[in-house]
Amino acid sequence: MGITMDMRGFPYALTSSSIGVKISLFNRCFYQCIMVYEKLSNASNTRMSQKIEKPDFASCEKAFKAIDSDRSDNLDLDELKKAFELLEMHLSKEEIKSIVEIVDTDGDGQMNCKEFVHFVYICKNADPKDVKTILFLAADLDCSGTIDKNELRMILKKLGATVAEQQIDDLMDVVADNKDGTISYEMFIALLDKILDFK
Repeated sequence: MGITMDMRGFPYALTSSSIGVKISLFNRCFYQCIMVYEKLSNASNTRMSQKIEKPDFASCEKAFKAIDSDRSDNLDLDELKKAFELLEMHLSKEEIKSIVEIVDTDGDGQMNCKEFVHFVYICKNADPKDVKTILFLAADLDCSGTIDKNELRMILKKLGATVAEQQIDDLMDVVADNKDGTISYEMFIALLDKILDFK
């Protein structure tokens, strides 16, 4: 049985066609990353049918330090471009910038270790052909497998939606389906289906 929700009064800004353009860009940029991760780890591309796996923080930190050639504790576009090229991923700086924007929580245009862990988390769990799952994982900043109010606000902002704090509160009242007031994977997907008319 599908999930239903009353979306009357839902803010129009969230249905803007510009959001669809942003989503297409995110999906295109992450596609290669996820495919390479699958190749390196022999991961199944049906991962979201199983429990979401948290990243190995120690391994992520080790990889981060190896890429961080200037020891700045941040990965800039040049360092990321070199790392991707070593993996035979020939992404432009604009494409890499788009990837960084998805996980960049402090707005500095670089990727710190925590953001790098989030990037690995997305690649570890997403199906490269499933943009809705990529968006869920991109929203899940703490890699918990659920979405809280702050994470929902962040992903809507990254998608270019302008939503007032009260609208976020109202939306959470409609869609939060966990006892702790967070949104499950299933409900997040239902929300995307509702507001963006995914098929």
